[in-house]
Amino acid sequence: MKKVTGIDLKPLDTFVKGIDKGIKTPSFGSPIGKMFKRIGTVYLAFIRKRFVAFSSGAGNWKPIEERGRDKRANAKREAKGKKRKGSKILRDTGVLLGALSIGAAGNLFKRIKGGVRVGFSDSVQHDDETDATIRDIAVYHDEGTDIIPQREILAEPSPNAEKKFKEIIKDGITEMGKLAERSIK
Repeated sequence: MKKVTGIDLKPLDTFVKGIDKGIKTPSFGSPIGKMFKRIGTVYLAFIRKRFVAFSSGAGNWKPIEERGRDKRANAKREAKGKKRKGSKILRDTGVLLGALSIGAAGNLFKRIKGGVRVGFSDSVQHDDETDATIRDIAVYHDEGTDIIPQREILAEPSPNAEKKFKEIIKDGITEMGKLAERSIK
């Protein structure tokens, strides 16, 4: 009678199940969850850098009309007792740029099944003068309105950001492999 030798596929099973669970479970605790958190963090860093550059005139954002710029600059100057140094696009209050930081007022950074959702949340009112949330204000600018020109904020990631995403995914898979390897006796 021939003797049959089996191969223990438990480490492979652990690896596959770990990745599947990590993708489907909306938590940042697993290696896959940590991978998604890193991807979201890199994306927000890219968007913040882009926002700063575009608000300074480096991108395709339409400049603020002189009327609106003067009105905001005058109000800001009066409130702080400072002279006007110039106005940057969407930077008068710093609210939108600030909301692109994890944990900041108006920031959305949430682990979801299959990924991470980042952007602006409805949880914080923009100011006392309107009922609009920070997200509402971001959407007005991101999509544009009849009176507000479109200034895309949440843009497609740059090739450099996409390259970083791939590196992060490789790291996440490597970490899952290490966990599976530990189950080999």
